[in-house]
Amino acid sequence: MSSLLDTNALTAHLCKYLAFTDGRDKLYKFFHYGAKFLGWWFTVLMRNQVTGDYWYNIDRTISEGRKLLRAFKFIEELYRLRTLKEPRTAFFIGQMCKCLFMALYYLFNNISYLAGHKIIDANAQKHMKWSLYCWLIALLFAFSMDVTLYRENKRSQLKAKGKKEELAFLKTQGTALQLAIIREVANIQISSSLVDINPIGNNGLTGLAGMVEAALGAYQIWNRK
Repeated sequence: MSSLLDTNALTAHLCKYLAFTDGRDKLYKFFHYGAKFLGWWFTVLMRNQVTGDYWYNIDRTISEGRKLLRAFKFIEELYRLRTLKEPRTAFFIGQMCKCLFMALYYLFNNISYLAGHKIIDANAQKHMKWSLYCWLIALLFAFSMDVTLYRENKRSQLKAKGKKEELAFLKTQGTALQLAIIREVANIQISSSLVDINPIGNNGLTGLAGMVEAALGAYQIWNRK
């Protein structure tokens, strides 16, 4: 009976997870970059072009499908921009820039998708490159803010020694910031590789970074209250 209850609870939690668009996207992203990694593995390391092309084809197919999940997401970022509340000026400017560039990332991504499928008359490759540059800039803002917050968190933990509840809260917060920083580094590896400014931006490292980011992102969404 307890086993059945555990199964039901797991199924209910899985349904809740899949209800999040971001939750589904992390699953797709893991397979997307996993396929990219396998394409590199078979093409470069195994010298098997046929199998490598098979996985690269899956990579491209899932990539196109994921673009549909980003439709109109720029509106969400513009709403965040409009409702920003941050008492510290430096962080307010950082959050504002992050939201603005994420909005541009999604907007240019949407335009690229529509242009690529001949729905509108625009240069798909040019808008995709603009999109990726905006994503990279937004990530750099997010990374710098999270590193600052993490350092502040560590200092607060030192001051909170002996205060169990406060220390437990700060440690949980610190772990979340650590995961966020790792995810941002992984996404910086991806975005800088895709715009060809990363000297170590091969498909193997990009695929691996994408899988790590997707797995950590899925973990955080799974544990979301």
